[in-house]
Amino acid sequence: MVYWCCRPGPHWLPFLVAVGTPLTFVITYVISVLNGHVEAGFPYISDTGTNSPESCIFGQLLNINAVLVGIVVYIRYKQIIAYYRNEAIVQLYILKLNKASLIIGILAGLGLSVVANFQETNVLAVHLIGAFTGFACGCIYAWIHAVISYKMQAFVTHRAVCHLRLFLAIVVTLFFVLTSIFGMLSIRFKPKTGTKWFPDNAGFKYHVISTSSEWVMSIGMMAYFLTFIREFHRTNITPIQLSIYVPRGPIRDSRASADTYVANVM
Repeated sequence: MVYWCCRPGPHWLPFLVAVGTPLTFVITYVISVLNGHVEAGFPYISDTGTNSPESCIFGQLLNINAVLVGIVVYIRYKQIIAYYRNEAIVQLYILKLNKASLIIGILAGLGLSVVANFQETNVLAVHLIGAFTGFACGCIYAWIHAVISYKMQAFVTHRAVCHLRLFLAIVVTLFFVLTSIFGMLSIRFKPKTGTKWFPDNAGFKYHVISTSSEWVMSIGMMAYFLTFIREFHRTNITPIQLSIYVPRGPIRDSRASADTYVANVM
């Protein structure tokens, strides 16, 4: 167990996503509450990263996490391709789902980056598009890989992990719907204080249901990434190689022979 934890490898990537993203939210939440920018009682995650200085931390760390999400999504995509490459019977619809999950997962990471860079108080429309893209694509990604996991359970994934992924997919989808519905209901009552809501504000109950659902949904999505750790532990990434052709004769002579030098990029 100690060896597994200390061993370098791609299994650290989903761990960094699952820990780094909530840590970002907690840091900016604490700073925004201490600065009086939001009330302690269930603000939206985006509200905690709207004002300076927490917006700077929010944007920087979320951009890093968005890149990590993209890397994890790509490795998972290649992992499934490698698995089915060694199988005698290839289920084509699984490969199509896998390719779709790559696109959807990248869009989820892009949505996370948009949320980080376009604060709701500056460009609300773009911010909402980014948030919807990130959360909606995250839910779809969870469902796709829940399905794929059941097809791979006999060889790669334990059945309990399949059940856990299905449960988390249900959770994040349910709370995404709650966040969206009650968010639309509460936006009509948005107070003049902006990101600060108080119990005596009209629509406060709608607001709390929406914001608390968003926090639960986000935690569920990060927990989903944690389920990839064991499978990523069985994956090795070989270095990317760079080939350089150096002509022996004049550069302009296309017929001149060349020496090839190979170097590891990573």
